[in-house]
Amino acid sequence: MQLMEKLVIRHLGVILFLCSTAAAAFEDAPQIHISEIIPPSLAQSVFYRVEEGNLAGKYIRFSIESDFGDFDVESLPMLVTRIRELSILSRAVNQEQRERGGSRKYDGGKYQVSADSAMDILTRPISTATNVAGQVGRKLEDPGPEVSPEVRREYMAVDQGKDDPVMSMHKRNIASQWGLNVYSSNAAVQEFLNKTASARSAGRIAAGAPAISRGVSSPFSIANRQLEMEISLLVKNKTISELDNLNNQMLSAMHVGDGLRLQFLHHRAYSPRGKTAVIHYLDLLQGVVNRSAFIDRAVTADSESAALEYEVAAMMLAYYHDGVSPLLKLVAHNGILEAVTRNDHILFLPMADIIYWSEENAGFFNNLKQQASQAGYSVWEILTAGDVTEEAANRLKGLGFELRKRMIF
Repeated sequence: MQLMEKLVIRHLGVILFLCSTAAAAFEDAPQIHISEIIPPSLAQSVFYRVEEGNLAGKYIRFSIESDFGDFDVESLPMLVTRIRELSILSRAVNQEQRERGGSRKYDGGKYQVSADSAMDILTRPISTATNVAGQVGRKLEDPGPEVSPEVRREYMAVDQGKDDPVMSMHKRNIASQWGLNVYSSNAAVQEFLNKTASARSAGRIAAGAPAISRGVSSPFSIANRQLEMEISLLVKNKTISELDNLNNQMLSAMHVGDGLRLQFLHHRAYSPRGKTAVIHYLDLLQGVVNRSAFIDRAVTADSESAALEYEVAAMMLAYYHDGVSPLLKLVAHNGILEAVTRNDHILFLPMADIIYWSEENAGFFNNLKQQASQAGYSVWEILTAGDVTEEAANRLKGLGFELRKRMIF
């Protein structure tokens, strides 16, 4: 073979090697295997089974089969929330069966929610949520801008007993006793609360009460237990308007501007409990500058799943601030929430169920590294409730990132 031919072949071989290396540099969207994403104890029980998930954008979509119906769930935090609700409902219904001597009937193993009832639960506005000018402004030292009486917050999944204050009170009490969110978008939760609240209104005062006190708990390991108890008591004892009063006052004390404050308080993706949780976790960040940056990002949530991601993000920041290293300030930059610690670390909180090494993510995290390096931070970290693939973890560590992943388990 001629020397020129050998050089051409060698040159082509180098090109092919470089092309194959470049092609292998990025991962395809990973296949989701339940056993690798969530602990086995959460994946299945006698009450439900989680089917294999599929990655859709930044969230994983799951299907759950249960005695209370089938559920399509978007995002890991929402999956953990639904699993906890189903476990509680199963205990509640089993207790009712025992009390009635096993007379409770199921239709095909499913706890039924009628179509009309489900639609009422999911779409009906709450007339008790009146304008902030009337309910908030008069009671606060800093009233903020007025909101017209036509503004009505249509929370994603609330049925306060068709505006009956007695039913509302019973629902809040029952939800608190079982550790459920009275404002849950889970139709089975609302059906259970409505049925038991109706029974109490009819004179069965002990209807729906757990035989053993369940206490206050959260599905997330990073939750502050004492604060969760305080939030539970607030949601139990206060109406929506009263929660609004308190939340508005707390945001004002954090120097969140009038417009941004009201935008968050009226946000349809957050339930009253969700807003209360976000604000109270931010309140734990005493001395941290620019907490309004969190609200600035939180109002961009475009779904219930996204809203829950920000609730979890507030938990992660409070957990880090109290147990890892005190925070100095929060920053909303380039569409991502950031935090700076007092020892000169910068934290990035990407909202994703799973981080893998795609071309888009490679560019994104390279930009973050460049930003952190040019700003002179000594350490840059990633905090995520979700998971990180092995390839992405190696690449991120190669860029100098420290990882804190799967923080909700």
